[in-house]
Amino acid sequence: MSSGVALGEMPGSAVARSPVDALHVRGLRKAFSSVAVDNLDLTVRAGELYALLGPNGAGKTTTLRMIAGLLPPDAGSISIFGIDALADPVAAKRITAWLPDEPMIYDKLSPLEYLEFVAGLWVSSASEPSAMPKICSRCWSCRRIVTRAARVFRAA
Repeated sequence: MSSGVALGEMPGSAVARSPVDALHVRGLRKAFSSVAVDNLDLTVRAGELYALLGPNGAGKTTTLRMIAGLLPPDAGSISIFGIDALADPVAAKRITAWLPDEPMIYDKLSPLEYLEFVAGLWVSSASEPSAMPKICSRCWSCRRIVTRAARVFRAA
């Protein structure tokens, strides 16, 4: 029995069921000084929403980082819509997104660097030039802003 909410089964929902699981995790394990994730099995079908709940140190963020391909597991398998995320991480990352609760590098980038980083996630070829410098250099105020670190703009 699934503990998630199946959107495809809710009245008025337009989410179609996929014959392939959106996420299939088996035997996922990660240890640091102690075990953070121990033999996790999880299946999320297309259209389902899940929440990972638990106290600090329960392994929620570690699990999500492994699924997103940001942290290698010590053991186990991860499949995202049928793509083996460990064998083909690039293909898996093309169909997933990661929005951390705390930025890892974003606050160290200037706005221009951030825009180029995000654009680079969606550009199909590394040889395509970024239009961001041209766009941002059109106004003087942008020229002064684009070189400052993003942390300057964050609210305390």
